[in-house]
Amino acid sequence: MEINWQPDPQATTPLYQQISAYCRQQIQQGNWLVGEKLSAQRQLAAQFNVNRSTIVTVLNDQC
Repeated sequence: MEINWQPDPQATTPLYQQISAYCRQQIQQGNWLVGEKLSAQRQLAAQFNVNRSTIVTVLNDQC
């Protein structure tokens, strides 16, 4: 899964919320299928240019 988007660190919205919104948007637009396997946390962190703990927060926020 290739991600060509990054959250805006200057925005007032927290990074994890930006990433969560992006993920929901990708699913709603049909770009990602429900149940599709995501990349590993470390890889997602690198793709979004954030700490792995931010990705953990995103994943916990979605459950």
